[in-house]
Amino acid sequence: MDSAKKSGGVKRKHRASSIAEKVEVLKKLDSGVSVRTICETYSIGSSTVYDIKKQKEKLLKFFSDNTENDFAGFRVSKEKQLIHELLAYVKDVTNPDAKELSSRINEDVLTEWLDVDDNVPTVHHYTDSEIVDMVKSPERNACTGSDEDESSEENEEDEEAKAVSTLDNPLPSTSRQVEVVPVAEDVVTVSDTDDNPDSPSTV
Repeated sequence: MDSAKKSGGVKRKHRASSIAEKVEVLKKLDSGVSVRTICETYSIGSSTVYDIKKQKEKLLKFFSDNTENDFAGFRVSKEKQLIHELLAYVKDVTNPDAKELSSRINEDVLTEWLDVDDNVPTVHHYTDSEIVDMVKSPERNACTGSDEDESSEENEEDEEAKAVSTLDNPLPSTSRQVEVVPVAEDVVTVSDTDDNPDSPSTV
């Protein structure tokens, strides 16, 4: 017997729900809307609602990752978004020397520039977004006061002086001396000469 005849209703057409619709279903479930109301609103079966509920964590994570990449109504990769920002910045440059250089910059050049350091080991890693922000707003990243520059130079000089003095001074003496005594089997003895000079050497 056909499932539509069993339930007494009309058989639903198979319809794939988008991620956004599934997230809306989850929000309605969380707010207390009944499963039956959700089924009627979205023309889906109750088993679909429960399947969506089981996949809640995955759906929310995937949805949040993808909403960060939306750009002007289109889904564009993060790198493409950065390239468009840089191209817009380059077009607005007013310095005559920089204007000539900016005329040679295109999408391929910027893509290569963004990817050049992907496999290079670094001490501190900046994301492409952080680098683009530094290019667009260098005043936010520059040192603001000359006092800071002077104090950092003094600190560097102090560190250099300490390093040189360490090299010039001999190492402090230790309280133990290691002696090699030739015996049938080369045995190394340790004596505490500074602590107790009268004690015999131990093997």
